[in-house]
Amino acid sequence: MSRSEASAVAAGAYAWFRTAVRRIDPELWESWWQWLDRKFGDDTTILWTEPWPHDYWVAHGVRHAIEGVPLPLAYQTWSHRGALDDWPLFGATEWDLFPPGVSRSTSSAALDDVLAQAGPLEYDREYSLAQLISLSDELQRTSTEEASQARLQSQFIRAWLSSIVGNTFSSMFRAPSTDADLLYHVTIRRVDQAMGAFEQTHHLRMDLAEAIETFYCATWPDGLPIKVPTQQGQSLEWRDHWFWLTRELEPERLREAVGILARLLVCPPIMDAIGYLISRDRPVSALGLCVLRRCALGLRTLAWLEAAATHPWRDVRLADVATFAFAAIAPWWPRPSLALSHRSGDTKPELMKLGLWRAPDVAIDAMTVPTGESNTGMVWRLFAATPAIARVRSETYTASLWCRREVELTQYLLDHSDFLRGRIVADVSGQQTISVDRAMSSRNLQQDRSEPNQPLFPPSTLVLDVPSYPPLIIDVLAAVCTLRLLRTHYGDAAVANRIADELVAGRPVDLPPPTNHPQGWDIHYAAFAGLGRHSRRHKSPVRLARRYPKPEAALDMTEIAEQVPDLTQAQAGGVDILAALEWNREIRRWFSEHWGSRRTVIDCRRFDVSGWSDDPRHAVKRGMLQLRSEALTFVMQVAGQSVDSWPGLGYNDPPILTVYLPDQHSWIDASFALPTWVDVYASLRTLRLDRALVDAMRTALDDQFTLLAKLPRSRKPADVFAVRGGPGTPHPDRSVTVIVHRD
Repeated sequence: MSRSEASAVAAGAYAWFRTAVRRIDPELWESWWQWLDRKFGDDTTILWTEPWPHDYWVAHGVRHAIEGVPLPLAYQTWSHRGALDDWPLFGATEWDLFPPGVSRSTSSAALDDVLAQAGPLEYDREYSLAQLISLSDELQRTSTEEASQARLQSQFIRAWLSSIVGNTFSSMFRAPSTDADLLYHVTIRRVDQAMGAFEQTHHLRMDLAEAIETFYCATWPDGLPIKVPTQQGQSLEWRDHWFWLTRELEPERLREAVGILARLLVCPPIMDAIGYLISRDRPVSALGLCVLRRCALGLRTLAWLEAAATHPWRDVRLADVATFAFAAIAPWWPRPSLALSHRSGDTKPELMKLGLWRAPDVAIDAMTVPTGESNTGMVWRLFAATPAIARVRSETYTASLWCRREVELTQYLLDHSDFLRGRIVADVSGQQTISVDRAMSSRNLQQDRSEPNQPLFPPSTLVLDVPSYPPLIIDVLAAVCTLRLLRTHYGDAAVANRIADELVAGRPVDLPPPTNHPQGWDIHYAAFAGLGRHSRRHKSPVRLARRYPKPEAALDMTEIAEQVPDLTQAQAGGVDILAALEWNREIRRWFSEHWGSRRTVIDCRRFDVSGWSDDPRHAVKRGMLQLRSEALTFVMQVAGQSVDSWPGLGYNDPPILTVYLPDQHSWIDASFALPTWVDVYASLRTLRLDRALVDAMRTALDDQFTLLAKLPRSRKPADVFAVRGGPGTPHPDRSVTVIVHRD
């Protein structure tokens, strides 16, 4: 199929899939939730703790009261009572949420018509695989614009397969085989392997949640599943998905990618295997049903996206449309029943006074905790699967580019097509949000802010500040990272130390550098150049222990060597990335292990674009944006700062939280490393730091020691962190409220 011949392939795949589900069970499409309810019941008690639970079913609601009695817990409920391809409405259209005359339903019937008229796509696996091979061949070409577009198509297909059918099945749909019997049996075997990757508790709902998360997110090196950390069902791999979906595909290329994906999903042998899984015992039977549910939602959304790609958008980018569609089936929880599109400066002062502000089922940007998605993804997650959307039309609403995008995309849902049946969109004034607030209160779901027993939402969330350091500290971190890379590359700490001596002395090194940075060894010479004055007899003052522990060597591989980005494309300096890699391996890891949070924040509020680009103190901040680590990093700015246009920030598209008012992000428990981290770092069994260098590092941090006088020397990683006033405070570095030591 040439690009010009691309048609509504996803609609045909949807028609085929619906027929396949009916062959499994004629009643399954309409009554799947009844089957699930009988087997697993309704409520699951969920505490607001890290990591948050997932909702791969796209069916869970939230409540925190039983018969009007508030409890400091949240209840994850089965809130969907519709067809297999319906999103839950949470009752949003069953009560008078908006004043009369300000809302109307979106055009979901238009998409229903397209899907009803589509004939089932024929199964042609040879053709599907040929399309994949053609795409792969194009990727092997030189770095042209066409090859770049092919890469984006490949990543699009990878992301959607991972989301719809999970990592356990994704490779099966792409497997270079047309042997139906082989595909059937390997599919079943992989499910059994995934079930063995976690320990079952025999608590049905807990085991089911664990099974689904393992099925969708486990990695499969050497053909065996390995469970990985997730946040709201999203693993580190999902961050790659969000990154690539933010890149701009051409309209025809996007439609072609949708078509290739849709044809791959038309695979009777795998569908037969899923049908067999549904007949098995729990939780495997429910797992098979979850895959069918996500296939139904995914194909419906892809059919919408295939048409939306050809619309003549103005402010909306095609990446916005693709991300909006992908967000519609992302496994976030809790799911909102109402989303507010508003101009922050106009609306937030009054909005913060309402119960809507911290209600768990209301999507507001400032009350959204980033979970690893891109900034584009974080914005569109507010609206994509939300059944009621209010556009708060204030005086300067349309002066905001993002508000115009939100209006344009939601207007498309109203005027042209929507995948979510029953959705309503309203235009309200700031004053009318008060009546919306009252309507939400009547549902007993919105919390009473005067009730001390009510759980806060979002829950208080520990976030580690990514620091700015004096140049000496940056050099030490970058130098240690160089040593760890060299030891990993050559397998010998002694070799790494000898090279370090050459680097600190400025002598040539006749070996390949440990990274692909265009400047080769120069970035490593730069890291060691400032350390020479603290050395003895021209030896490096930073060395690795001769007996390097095996567990630490394994950490070097996973936290350093495997995290190095492609430095030929890096948006930050080499020393920045080296310093960030070491800071992330040690200080950030200490925080995550002892405090139970992987969230980090890059606070840009006190400097401008030139400071961001040129000040060596911000090296770790710049470098962290380039890493593919388990840290969930987001950015803080003040209104009008436009950090998304700064070097490295716009390209990587990290989540950005904008501060307009004090306490706006009161859910953030801002944490930071005390300067005594230097003492713990210098005592690490992997390192040998000269005493003179350690003293110089403490002197470089003298202003912090002075600010936090009488600090005891820290002896272990758990002792080097503190909690301070939230990011809404004028000077967060001067407002330490409590120091917490955790074992």
